[in-house]
Amino acid sequence: MLLYSFLVLILLHNVTSLKCNKCHYDTIFNYTITTETVPLMPANCTIVDALHTCSIEIHWMKSPIQSSVFYDSNSGIIRTSYHHVFSSVEHRANGYAKQQDTHTLMYSCDTDGCNNNTALKAILNALTLTEQLNELESLLAPGYYPTFTEQESCFNSFNTTQTSEQCKSGSASIPTCIGCRIEVNSNEFCAQCAAQYYLRIDDYILRTKIFFLYNRTQTDRMELFCRTKNCNALTSIDKIRQKSSLEFDFDKFFNGLTPSSTGHTFHFLIFILFIEQFFVFLV
Repeated sequence: MLLYSFLVLILLHNVTSLKCNKCHYDTIFNYTITTETVPLMPANCTIVDALHTCSIEIHWMKSPIQSSVFYDSNSGIIRTSYHHVFSSVEHRANGYAKQQDTHTLMYSCDTDGCNNNTALKAILNALTLTEQLNELESLLAPGYYPTFTEQESCFNSFNTTQTSEQCKSGSASIPTCIGCRIEVNSNEFCAQCAAQYYLRIDDYILRTKIFFLYNRTQTDRMELFCRTKNCNALTSIDKIRQKSSLEFDFDKFFNGLTPSSTGHTFHFLIFILFIEQFFVFLV
């Protein structure tokens, strides 16, 4: 029994002392990183302690074509879920941003060394990001802090209790309205004549999905901030949905992982279960 308790203490120490890869590349890659073109992990990688999660982050830019990748710790998007894939596609209005179209991937995991090259390849093999959001450019006003005079045209409505107060305050005063916005999260939406605290330098379209790996569920969120007439109508969300696709094949992901890529905790758990059954047998 003492041996069993000792092993449990070791396991608890192992779980609370998460080890992550921390690496950075000294360059931005002038190509699109795919499963076939994932760069080797750089020589400057170190092992660091993390409180909750290890992470991998990738950004893909379309014009010019560039990619960047980082391995780090404790940068999960969802603090209540330590094992998920966050993905997004964003289009920014013409005339200000150097990069109008950006795709983003953030992977969060919670076992030793799980943010590695093999895991990245498995994610890229499972993830599909496609979009033609530039075809919705007419919804966006071009340039740097574009003038907005179409306050009366903004669609003001909501069907969610979570953001209803923000929707009410944002639409209550037309003189303080700086643009139209709409946010849809699953089947809930908030559309409003946006107040000052939503101000952005340029108009944008954003769609994000989060794939939760423990229970194979997902969330879908779309957001539009725009300064053209009638731009935040519900039909605009339909167009965003039609012009973008973010999909994740959970089976492909898990089949692509090797035992080493999931860290040592899983194997230790199996060992503990074996010891437990062994002691039960002796008793």
